[in-house]
Amino acid sequence: MKNEGHLPGDEVVQLYVKADSSRVIRPLKTLKGFRRIHLQPNASETVSFELKAGDLAFWDVTRDRYCVESGSYTLMVGPSSGQVAETAVLQIAGETIPPRSLLEPVRAVNYDDYQDVFIDECREGGESIRMAGDSGWIAFHDVSFDEAFTAFEARVSGHIKGGEVIVRTGSPDGPEAGSCKVPPTGGRQAWTTVKAPLTGLAGRHNVFLAFTGEVQISWFRIT
Repeated sequence: MKNEGHLPGDEVVQLYVKADSSRVIRPLKTLKGFRRIHLQPNASETVSFELKAGDLAFWDVTRDRYCVESGSYTLMVGPSSGQVAETAVLQIAGETIPPRSLLEPVRAVNYDDYQDVFIDECREGGESIRMAGDSGWIAFHDVSFDEAFTAFEARVSGHIKGGEVIVRTGSPDGPEAGSCKVPPTGGRQAWTTVKAPLTGLAGRHNVFLAFTGEVQISWFRIT
């Protein structure tokens, strides 16, 4: 970094990192370091940062733990996120995230994508998903069904009106694998377990849970 002006000045040198490809949606840039320097006119200084492999870890919702994903990462250095002066690409030998399994109970908040829902509390522990309006959905990408899976089970609340959970594949409007009525439970934190049969879930799919009514969901599984 060089001060090419006529007056002393301060500058904040910033390091950003971007995952060039990922199984999940990642930020376009993540700040990983910064350093403020003071330079006299025409003075220059070399700024260095230490970046560890663990600094690239993110929370893998498919397995409920941190993960450093294999692939290329772009390093960007500059005075701000919008003024990148230098870039470099690193190849990281980390993990390949396996296909998701829904055999064990999956927390609804560990979705890969969503529409018209928000995160709420769950008085039985942890958090839950609740709709912002009369309908919404959450998605779980790249789910592996090594054999035909035939049952859906979920911990839900139906509040006053109740509602429905529809299991779809491919897209929010994709083929329906099954549906499950959610009865009125008398309150948002009055929880019950519901079950329904499913068909057509062999292979690998993006799975969507579409909601209508007053559905709140804590966890679910497909077996």
